[in-house]
Amino acid sequence: MKRWIALFLILTTLLVFTLPAAGASLYLVRDDTETLGEADRFRLESQADRIYEAAHLAVVTLLTDQNLDYETCENYLEDENCGYGANNDGLLFVIDFGDDSVTLLPNGSASAFFDEDTCDELRDTFKTAYEESGFLYDGLNAFYTACADRLGVTGTDFGAANASDTCPEDLQELTGTGKLDAHVIDRADLLSESEEAALNARIDELIDAYSLDIVILTEDAIGGYTPQKYADWFFLNHDCGVGASQDGVLFLLSMKDRDWYLCTHGKGIEIFTDYGIREVLGESAVISHFSDREYYEGFDGFLDLTREFCDAYEAGTPYDTNHGYRNAKDRFVFLAIAVVVSFLIALAILSGFKKQLKTARPQRAAQSYVVPGSLDLRTQKDLFLYSSVAKVPKPKESSSGGGSSTHSTGGSSFGGGGGKF
Repeated sequence: MKRWIALFLILTTLLVFTLPAAGASLYLVRDDTETLGEADRFRLESQADRIYEAAHLAVVTLLTDQNLDYETCENYLEDENCGYGANNDGLLFVIDFGDDSVTLLPNGSASAFFDEDTCDELRDTFKTAYEESGFLYDGLNAFYTACADRLGVTGTDFGAANASDTCPEDLQELTGTGKLDAHVIDRADLLSESEEAALNARIDELIDAYSLDIVILTEDAIGGYTPQKYADWFFLNHDCGVGASQDGVLFLLSMKDRDWYLCTHGKGIEIFTDYGIREVLGESAVISHFSDREYYEGFDGFLDLTREFCDAYEAGTPYDTNHGYRNAKDRFVFLAIAVVVSFLIALAILSGFKKQLKTARPQRAAQSYVVPGSLDLRTQKDLFLYSSVAKVPKPKESSSGGGSSTHSTGGSSFGGGGGKF
């Protein structure tokens, strides 16, 4: 029986050390009923993102058919940790097709902007637009526009790009326009023809497997523009991406200033989170290869990482702060540590069993060996000699949010990040 207990503890320890933690990313438009099309959901998500960044409030829409009770809705923002900041400031808009109810619940600082009368007005705005057109998207679009007006967020014409957010003529000349005829655009001439062909073939396989466009772009220089702006406009000017939401990523290498940048769009934003770009890609051998002028090896390694990131995303656990990335070496190290710790625990348990077999115990004091009455101590004293105190500062707790930060280019929402090589 004791051996079985020891074995159970060993297996439990292995599981604790080797199983990754799962978590959810931040989504502001949550369609559990799959009523919205992907393109419509993406446009609404862009509206919510703009309000989130400008007003520091999360306007979260939840489409469900689960007949959610009031208490569940009331605590949703905090339970799902999908509001803004530590207090989860935001407005929850629940459309429950299970009981045909529409619920609006402000949380935190959002209560100052959305009182009961305002929530009634927003509910009426949604219903009117929905009933007039017959399309759920139109109702939600009117709702988000009204929220933006209430919060003073400018540029509420979400259906089109701002007039000022257009591509400069000189940048358009640099990037070019029109559909690309290949996935690898090697303008800096860093790759041989055979290497380009091999990378293009790999990208074709990844696109077929994950419905995610992948573009590799090298440039000698980018005309003084930031890597972010150049990559975003290249993506738009060449109509990159798969599907209505233009899901894709673009990896830019600029030789003059030694910049690398990963531009993400559509579901590419969710696949490559800020953590994934900064902590995984930025610290990987991919960037080291570029520093060593091993460009094919670097891009090949990037495609390997893309496959891993896509697999994690499709499994529902994209690599993020709450679901850290572990490569093969990391997994081996963690497994080795788990085995060693499990062995030590098992050894300690078995040592305890062994000690229980010994009935003789050494005496820690001499009283048992003294003849009664033969020793008379007249004076007893405890003398305090010195003390040694070591003070260690309590570590400060730190936390960092997960998900992807986004920005707008040409009226479209992008993610991304980069660095030097």
